[in-house]
Amino acid sequence: APLSQRRAEEAVHREELIAQVQAIRPQDRHALDALRAAQEHWQQAAKALPLERKQEQALWQRFRAACDEVFNRRKESAHAADAERREHQHAKEAICARLEAVEDVANAQAILRQAAHDWHAAGPVPRANEAKLEKRYHAAVSALQQKLEQVRRAASVAQASALRDKLRLVLEAEQAVAGEGSARDDWDARWQAIPALPKEFDAVLSKRLAAARAALEGDRAGYAAALQAGRDQLQHDLLKLEILAGVDSGAEFARDRLKLQVEVLQSSLKSGQKPGTQSTQFRDLLALPALADARTVARLEHLYPRIGRERS
Repeated sequence: APLSQRRAEEAVHREELIAQVQAIRPQDRHALDALRAAQEHWQQAAKALPLERKQEQALWQRFRAACDEVFNRRKESAHAADAERREHQHAKEAICARLEAVEDVANAQAILRQAAHDWHAAGPVPRANEAKLEKRYHAAVSALQQKLEQVRRAASVAQASALRDKLRLVLEAEQAVAGEGSARDDWDARWQAIPALPKEFDAVLSKRLAAARAALEGDRAGYAAALQAGRDQLQHDLLKLEILAGVDSGAEFARDRLKLQVEVLQSSLKSGQKPGTQSTQFRDLLALPALADARTVARLEHLYPRIGRERS
């Protein structure tokens, strides 16, 4: 009777082991450890107290079937995970190919943002290919960024060249008003031949040119006096903007710059430097009718690329 009672209790224990194995989640990272622990407990229990042969075999068959089910489901899960990783690899390879195929960089920023979103949204790839794919992706991003930077530099050079040509055309007209050059009749054609600048800069230079042309046919002496009077204001405002933009003014302006620097610093601390202020001040410089020598024109041309970077 005690032996029968003990065997009945042991049979309940074996049923509990079967239930434990059936409850194991195959995807769990500790699934194999839990399965091995259950198998060890079963072996120890079988040695400590064997059940009747028929009952022992029946329980063992159920226990082994439960173990096999866990192994099979883990294998299926592993196959599914491998297939999913391969899909992720194909997706990431497509992202790399998309970046590598970009020729027109007009929408490069949007393309890079979308690629980064898609890349991080894609899941893990097979570990053997992970480093290689990461390297390819970053190389493709870097190459596209370099293309974009090259286009930006070229555009900046073209804009600076257009500013130089339009500014010199305006100054030529103003010098003609002041009697320092000859009047011409091809101002419009020459203006149209020069590529456009950003609207705010194009508009003020166009207005200056129109004013100079009108003066050539009207109050020439009055406008010439205004141009002469604008020299000092132009020098002051140009020096101030060079300080704000961190652009060198040249050794000959060192003393004046030092005096003005304190004023600029106090003004900036008091009012704060708002976005677009330098661009606005540069526009005002271009709008100011004033005679300018070659050195002043060169300083304006040198300042423009820095202002362009601030605007972008």
